[in-house]
Amino acid sequence: MDGEETQGNVGGDTTAAQIRDARLDPKVKAIVLRVNSPGGSVTASEVIRAELAAARAAGKPVVVSMGGMAASGGYWISTPANYIVANPSTLTGSIGIFGVITTVENSLDSIGVHTDGVSTSPLADVSITRALPPEVQQMMQLSIENGPARINALSRWLLMRVIQRRSRLIKSPRATSGPVRMQKLTGWSIVSGISMMRSPKQQSWQK
Repeated sequence: MDGEETQGNVGGDTTAAQIRDARLDPKVKAIVLRVNSPGGSVTASEVIRAELAAARAAGKPVVVSMGGMAASGGYWISTPANYIVANPSTLTGSIGIFGVITTVENSLDSIGVHTDGVSTSPLADVSITRALPPEVQQMMQLSIENGPARINALSRWLLMRVIQRRSRLIKSPRATSGPVRMQKLTGWSIVSGISMMRSPKQQSWQK
């Protein structure tokens, strides 16, 4: 998420600041980042990615360890790493778009609370206390349907980031069209290895 972290959520600014502190601390010899995320904000992902790239450029080795999921923004922030390791069951890849608005009209109805009123237009009194008007639903649907152009641009930008760091990546639609289990990627260079069991000293930082 953008800004500072909250309970259960990774904040882009908070995480970037921690990475920056590690980069500037001469006692820190390497940065190991554990990623277990379905993704999130594009802005937050790029803030974290840029700080990891700065750490690598400063000569600090960066290792990413993927958990059960490192999809979308989770892989985005992993791209600057010298070395990426994942479990055989890790889900990674995937960039998509959707829209959600939570409404509470059913909950209010269950306790006998109802909302009514008048307005100058169908959209003037949109509220979470009532179901979305058809006009708002249509606006959201059009936004989602027109989203692929923006998502395709983001996908191409992300793919170029990946190729810069993982030069042997096979250019296949499967790499960006959805989550893919690591068993399907063992012949690719989207990650450096499957589960790091050896000492980090035995791994090459130049991958």
